[in-house]
Parts: sequence; structure tokens; C-alpha cells
Amino acid sequence: RLFLITKELSETRRNEILAEVEQGAAALIAPPAEGASPIAAWLPEATSDVVSPRRNDSDFLLLGTIEFSHPIFQPFAHPKYGDFTKIHFWRSRKLELKEDAEAKVIARFDNGDPAIIEKRIGKGYLFVFAAGWRPEDSELALSTKFVPIMTGIADLALGGAEAAPEIRVGEAMS
Repeated sequence: RLFLITKELSETRRNEILAEVEQGAAALIAPPAEGASPIAAWLPEATSDVVSPRRNDSDFLLLGTIEFSHPIFQPFAHPKYGDFTKIHFWRSRKLELKEDAEAKVIARFDNGDPAIIEKRIGKGYLFVFAAGWRPEDSELALSTKFVPIMTGIADLALGGAEAAPEIRVGEAMS
């Protein structure tokens, strides 16, 4: 299962989702552009969660450092596909991880701030995005990179691409 969390949830619901993540599901935290963010409740290792001001069209962040060996970025490992310079981020949350954090940064903005953080919880994954993909936040959803990134996260929630069943056109499904 894959959970997409964009707002604060009750502690009961958060604990239900965490139990599923521990069993192998994935949860993706995508904070809202404004207002309260669910990040602190899900990732206590994050030392700050402040919304950066809306940048004008000529003042934006880019993805600067990307862990291309990570499963969600492996499709872009070849230089032909690894160009992320067309994806502008106008508004993001400033996140910092404590030194003893179990979570790791798998993508950073060009100013060095974490853009995507991953934390393993049991058999599952928690992904925290520092910026959303709504048009007022970024151009991520308009990018050709968006679907493969989301597919990579979904594959992890399914136990990896090798765990997905192979189905051929015309084949009966049971």
C-alpha cells in the first residue's frame, strides 16, 4: 500500500499507517504550501519545518544533488535522463536532520537544503518531500520525471519491481 499524506492526521490514524509501513507499505509526506505541516509528527528527526517565502518566477531552487543509486532515481542514472534543471521550486519547507537521524537525504536543492528524505521503518518506507507539486510550489508534476519518481515509490510499496506480477496483453487475470 502507498499512503499520500498532505495534512495533519489524528494520532490514531498516523499510528495505523505507521503499522502498515512497518509491514512493508510506503508513506509519502507532501506538505501543503501553507498552514500546518504533518512533517514533524512523522519525522521527529527534522529540526525545522518553516515555509520559505514564495519566490518570484526568476528566484527558484533546483534539485542539485541526487542519489541516483536510490531505486526511485535509478531510471535517471544515465546522463541522458539525469537533467533536473527544468524543474523549478518556488516554495519549500526548510528541513534539517539531526546528526543522529536514521533518515537520509536522497535529494538536495541546489542551496544544500534537503529536498527528499527517506526513512526506513520496519519493512517499509517513509518519504518526505520538502516541496509539494502544486503549481504554486513547483513544476515537479509538470515534469516528465514526476511519474517515474512516483512509480518508483509505488514499486517500493509493492516490495520492489521484481515483486510486481507480470501480466501480458490478452492474458486472463485471476
